[in-house]
Amino acid sequence: MNLKVKEPDYGELHELLNHGFDGWGSREYFDWRYKKFPDYDPEKDNILIYSESGKLIGARRVFVKRLYTPDGEEIPVHIHGGTVVHKDHRGSGHYSDMLARSKEYSEREAHHIFTFNRKGKITTKHHIKNDWSWITLPIYVKIISPSKVLSHQFGSNRSSNIGLDVISSLDKKLTKSDFVSKMVAKLAGSKYGTVPSSSDTSMNGSMEEDHTVSVLPKSKVTDDILQEICEYIDRNKSDVYRFERDTNILKHCIEYPEALVFLARDESEGKLIGFGISGVLDKDGLRECRILEQGWSDPKVGMNLLKEIENRVRSLDVDVMAICSDDFPAERTWIKMDTEYMMWTDIDEAKELPVDAHGWRITIYDVL
Repeated sequence: MNLKVKEPDYGELHELLNHGFDGWGSREYFDWRYKKFPDYDPEKDNILIYSESGKLIGARRVFVKRLYTPDGEEIPVHIHGGTVVHKDHRGSGHYSDMLARSKEYSEREAHHIFTFNRKGKITTKHHIKNDWSWITLPIYVKIISPSKVLSHQFGSNRSSNIGLDVISSLDKKLTKSDFVSKMVAKLAGSKYGTVPSSSDTSMNGSMEEDHTVSVLPKSKVTDDILQEICEYIDRNKSDVYRFERDTNILKHCIEYPEALVFLARDESEGKLIGFGISGVLDKDGLRECRILEQGWSDPKVGMNLLKEIENRVRSLDVDVMAICSDDFPAERTWIKMDTEYMMWTDIDEAKELPVDAHGWRITIYDVL
């Protein structure tokens, strides 16, 4: 076994991730997540394992971030993710070796180590056993193509399956109906989560009616717009723990494949009262719209933003939509998932963090 901390061959790493996770994602998505990530240090953030013949057989990535407290304190944190071991080399302690090395790195330079995990996974059980703190993430999903989602869920999806493509094109038309979409959500919710009700979210707000939603491709998004979004987030989420947002981070966000930016403005004054940033992930034949970033002044604005996002991404032939939102405007065509966790451990005498999801601002962009 040969463990190294260095910049990898990115083509080799991308191939390993797709091997280990059965269709991890496209090269464009890989470059966005790995090579273009803000504050990326290629000589420090990659924990790699090579075979005796020099083949990359294991990798773990450390993502360096800054966390802000409600009183404005800045805390250096690390997120551990992207851990994979080649299927032919599992059971030999490689995962534990990479875990130990990444932990050493984080203990030198961070105050907390975060991971994003799923219910029932071995790593999730390991963290709980070792007294990691955790919250359930407010993840919501809307199914656009039931046939594609089901096929993907049971591992039988193939993008070349003409019959499936025909069925998918038909059920995408059907789910444009709120009635059909609600029925799909009810059926899927019985297996994968729950259908949200008004009690699942705060409905406080002025219920602003007079606003417009505009849509911009990333080429039309200026630095002034990004700064306006940053100021909106700071102004409306200063009372919770949140990962840093600045114009450079938002520039990275809108480099996500097929990204679109949605802006809701008050008609009388033109001020920003809501926004959304969407992108598309292609994974093993399934096209997922990820709402990477969002914010809104009240549920009415949020619902209109989500409807506009859905209208636009349907033209991109997506099969499912996903969002992580602490103030999701209750909508019964979506499914509330209770299976995704953010987990963390403190280093030394680090500040204690809240274990209530309402004390955090987390978006899909944070989940990586």
